[in-house]
Amino acid sequence: MSEREQALAYHCSKTRYVCSVFDIAWLNYTFKIYIFYLRFLYIPPYRKKYVFFAVKMLKVKIKKSAGAKTPSYAHKGDAGMDLYAAEECTLKPMERKLVGTGIRIAIPHGYEAQIRPKSGLAIEHGISHANSVGTIDSGYRGEIKVPMINLSDRPYRIEKGKKIAQMVFAKVEEAVFEETEELDETSRNENGFGSTGLD
Repeated sequence: MSEREQALAYHCSKTRYVCSVFDIAWLNYTFKIYIFYLRFLYIPPYRKKYVFFAVKMLKVKIKKSAGAKTPSYAHKGDAGMDLYAAEECTLKPMERKLVGTGIRIAIPHGYEAQIRPKSGLAIEHGISHANSVGTIDSGYRGEIKVPMINLSDRPYRIEKGKKIAQMVFAKVEEAVFEETEELDETSRNENGFGSTGLD
């Protein structure tokens, strides 16, 4: 049971409401439907007042190797889900290594998965990603591996099952170029690096 469903179950246990939860799959999405109604048994179903809401979630197929952990959200409303190491290794200072997660996913067309560093690893241990932010395209079917880098002055041990990254799904648009002789002018034009100053 998810954190949201646990909270709803607790709320209903303290009130006179009943909550029913079920999933509806449509295209690349799963809609989780929550229906609330009063628990009075003597009221006919057609006389009961129902309140419901739906949560849309992107449906992503996943294939895991033995012992790999499924990515998960730590809190309700989080943008990124945690990725876990499927192997152990030690990163020496300024060393880079690809660390496997043991999972393969099928991202629906029109979406990407962004692989981002964990702020706790960066601040507390100086551990980041060599190519941050990384992108997983919808056509990729290989294992997700994270290029870890140790920016500190001491070795860091990556343990199996520990968090090493977070994954954010984002919608993407395909672009088509149209050649032209002139571009429209803006207040910035060709001013680039450092053009806005630091004050």
